[in-house]
Amino acid sequence: MSVPLWVWGLTVLGLLNSAVAAYYYLRLLVVMYMYEPGEVTNSLEPLGPGLSMALVLPAIGTFFLGVLPSAVLTFARNSAVLK
Repeated sequence: MSVPLWVWGLTVLGLLNSAVAAYYYLRLLVVMYMYEPGEVTNSLEPLGPGLSMALVLPAIGTFFLGVLPSAVLTFARNSAVLK
């Protein structure tokens, strides 16, 4: 049984994509853990109220969906019922 030529090309493309992704993520880990923090980390300003809410509300939603998915699914199921 012979493997078509396009499958080999797709395999090579997937391997190249994996190599680029590995470089990107490994570089990120090196920058995060191997370098000393600069002066910028000491001078960060507190987040504004809008940005804080934009970060906190999705975090609460994600936590709620992860801990109690049945409550959300029941609410969605009951909301979809036509009367």
